[in-house]
Amino acid sequence: LNAISIFISSSIKLNNTSVFFNFKRNKLDYHTLDRLFLFYFAICLIILMQEDKLKKNKKVCEILGLVFNELKANKKISEIAYESELSRSVIYYIQQSKKDPQLTTFWRLAEGFGIKPSELLKLLEDKMPPDWAILEE
Repeated sequence: LNAISIFISSSIKLNNTSVFFNFKRNKLDYHTLDRLFLFYFAICLIILMQEDKLKKNKKVCEILGLVFNELKANKKISEIAYESELSRSVIYYIQQSKKDPQLTTFWRLAEGFGIKPSELLKLLEDKMPPDWAILEE
């Protein structure tokens, strides 16, 4: 009971999220301790799954930033923004891989570069690592 209490009463830190369990050992029975441990374990799994999801989203944004810079050539941000009917800040964030664009933004960006959205998506897909998938199998 003592080792489990120390484990559960400690804090975990994943993805800048802390989970704390504070309780008095002498007031817990094994049933309550089991429930706390399961709750703690579930929270850890949720945090890890969210962290993995964020990493995969970030990878897509990074690749979009690379493709953007290849298509940009010598155009200025303001020119691309005008042709895409998007704000310069949105264009900048996409270029810097800091924005996960909505479908309509993606569509406007493609048309601003004079290509179909499917062509832009194909360019993204071609840059992804082999066998890469955004969803776990």
